[in-house]
Amino acid sequence: QTHRQTHTQTHTQTHRHRQTHTQTHTQTHRHRQTHTQTHTQTYRHRQTHTQTHIQTHTQTHTQTHTQTHTQTHTQAHTQTHIQTHTQTHIQTHTQTHTQTHTQTHTQTHTQTHTQTHTQTHTQTHTQTHTQTHTQTHTQTHTQTHIQTHTQTHTQTHTQTHTQTHTQTHTQTHTQTHRHRQTHTQTHTQTHTQT
Repeated sequence: QTHRQTHTQTHTQTHRHRQTHTQTHTQTHRHRQTHTQTHTQTYRHRQTHTQTHIQTHTQTHTQTHTQTHTQTHTQAHTQTHIQTHTQTHIQTHTQTHTQTHTQTHTQTHTQTHTQTHTQTHTQTHTQTHTQTHTQTHTQTHTQTHIQTHTQTHTQTHTQTHTQTHTQTHTQTHTQTHRHRQTHTQTHTQTHTQT
């Protein structure tokens, strides 16, 4: 008598959450003037690349339980606070150029906080020119490859009044987080001769 049980289970879950908050606050105060130009440029580029490759190879009497939990939580809080207060000192033709280039390449739980504070103090003939350019580029590439190969090789040789009861119960619990490969092979051969 030969008893054989084979169980194969594959479970995949993917969760993604993204939040983007952008706040821009500008205050300008003028007191007595002196040809002042303030130029502020802010560039933001965000790219998120997520690749998940899962390969599972199982041979003979195998239970493969694969759970992939991918949570990508991206919060981008951008606050640009520009205050221009005109007070004494500094004369004639003041140019302030501020460029902020932020590239964030993140995986899972990334918070980026950018604060830019600009104060310009001038006297006589003040011209305030404020330009705020905000570019937000978000690219999300998700590739999920799941390959499951199951091969079962069972050889049972019985001669003369033999009862063989074989139960093979294998449970494999694999959690894979980004570019990890797990190979499990189980090969069982039972030869009984009497």
